Amino acid sequence: MQKEKFTSVAIKAIVIAVICNLLAGAQNCWSILGKGMISSYGWTAAQASAPYTVLTICAASFASVAGMIGDRKGPKYGIMLAGLLMGGGLIISGFTTSPIVMILSAGVMIGCGSTALTANTSPGAVKNSPASRAGLVSGICTAGMALGSLYMSPLVNFLVNNFSVRTAFVTVGLIALIGMIVIGSQMPTPPHLATTVLTPEQEAERAARDAKTLYKSKLTPGQAVKTSPFWMMFIVYLCCQLLGNLVVSQAASIASVQANWEGGYILIMALALANGSGRLLSGLFADKFGTFGTYQIVLAILGVVIALFSFFRSPGLLILGVIVIGVCYGASVPLSVDAARELFGEKYLSTMTGLIWLAFGISGIFGSSIAGWAFDRTGSYTGSYIMAVCFCIVGLIFATLMRKKVLAAEK
Repeated sequence: MQKEKFTSVAIKAIVIAVICNLLAGAQNCWSILGKGMISSYGWTAAQASAPYTVLTICAASFASVAGMIGDRKGPKYGIMLAGLLMGGGLIISGFTTSPIVMILSAGVMIGCGSTALTANTSPGAVKNSPASRAGLVSGICTAGMALGSLYMSPLVNFLVNNFSVRTAFVTVGLIALIGMIVIGSQMPTPPHLATTVLTPEQEAERAARDAKTLYKSKLTPGQAVKTSPFWMMFIVYLCCQLLGNLVVSQAASIASVQANWEGGYILIMALALANGSGRLLSGLFADKFGTFGTYQIVLAILGVVIALFSFFRSPGLLILGVIVIGVCYGASVPLSVDAARELFGEKYLSTMTGLIWLAFGISGIFGSSIAGWAFDRTGSYTGSYIMAVCFCIVGLIFATLMRKKVLAAEK
């Protein structure tokens, strides 16, 4: 089947989404900022890490609310809110040395701003793009945030080491505040906005796109969360994110325990590059094999690599394993956007994506907990790898069931 061509509006929406996601890379540099606060403010490691923990929880909890803003008012308003929250949170963080205030400014404000951005950039670009290119668009847009840390990390490190933690916070805060509001305000309003009055031609286009989805875009978010496909998709995404967070949270320790190697930071860098690459590659695979077909591939690969991970006892094998896991972990993010579209349509795409992303918050808590629990009791990570393989199997089963449902709906 011939692919639809991108319009100038679609290209504009994609470019804006990528740029705004790139501007949000500061949140991935918390380890640098946290280290600076410990040395400059005399904070404990727990005090320095608390804001990021709250950030993760708020990002997951606010996702559905942020999505509703995009669905009802338009994605540009969600992006502008993200700029206000993230930029404002970073700037306020630069003018406080109080751990409590930092939890509110960096944890709550940046966390809510982060999810307001991701819930409106990729879905907003998808709604403005050809349906046949949805996977590619999701991959390109979500790669922006993952790859943003590649330039933001050295920038933050330079500012902290040569100036101060305050300078770093304020500088990246101004970049986010001004950039997201100015650039985000230009995001085109999708023709499939929930409250938009459509022309007969646009109505026909919406009907054609909705006819290819499982529920024909007839369900509200409240109705959608009562369906079994929603919860199966939630579990698929949860399984992928759990495995990624298990490795992300323990990378440095795994390197030390399994390879007697203190190069955990290299694993983290490799994981960041792989994460961004996976988001880009996922679009190509999704457009070729389908969203849930790609999820099957991702979970099968993850299962094999995790099953073998305890045998990776050299730096080279660990780096290779982390790269494969990072690619699969990253791929699951844009796939979740495309899955929400295939199941429930585009009318409430941002809201449904946000609801699915609640799984990220759960994975962030339990992914690291599983790994730590297994290591504390056995002195190795083998037990956590075994549990991770079980999650892969569960996710693979549900992805297979969902693929059958979607294929049946398209006939």
